[in-house]
Amino acid sequence: MKYHEVSNNFLNSDQHEDIQKMNTTINKISDTDKEFLEEVSKAAADFSNNPREVKRFVNSLRFYRFFVSVLDSSEIPTFEQIGRWITLSLKWPQLVRWIYSNPEFIFNENNSPADNINFIQMRLKKLENLATGDSKKWNDEFVKLLVLNPNAQTPTWVYDNTIREFFSRETRKYGDSPLSSKAGTGVY
Repeated sequence: MKYHEVSNNFLNSDQHEDIQKMNTTINKISDTDKEFLEEVSKAAADFSNNPREVKRFVNSLRFYRFFVSVLDSSEIPTFEQIGRWITLSLKWPQLVRWIYSNPEFIFNENNSPADNINFIQMRLKKLENLATGDSKKWNDEFVKLLVLNPNAQTPTWVYDNTIREFFSRETRKYGDSPLSSKAGTGVY
């Protein structure tokens, strides 16, 4: 008896159906799809010219491509938004940890899952809006926004001006579809 035959004995009919849908989706996805390759090339070129970093980026895109393809929601981010989220996640993981952390937000039974989504979306919007100002205001407000311990040394990544450029571009270039517009959809 094969592994998948044994494991299938523990699944109900809905789970079998979900697995069949995922397998069908996986079989439809191809890394040789011309449109996908063009999008990946464009996104990877914007990300880095280091081959290792590009490989990490492309692998992440491939994963998200599969993940998004099995979702039924019309509210999922665009491929371009996913590429920008991956860029943010790979270049500044500490910032992404902060976006998901919630020191001032207290969970209790009165909070709905929507509160958590709004929390993530709110932080992304704050960063996008703050980045449109001057760089001095960005530096001052960014440190305050991160709620860094005033007695501890501020991490050097906080002063990386490319973070500001990244979020400024979200507002300037992608005004109708910044990252914050799809925050909390289950993808990021």
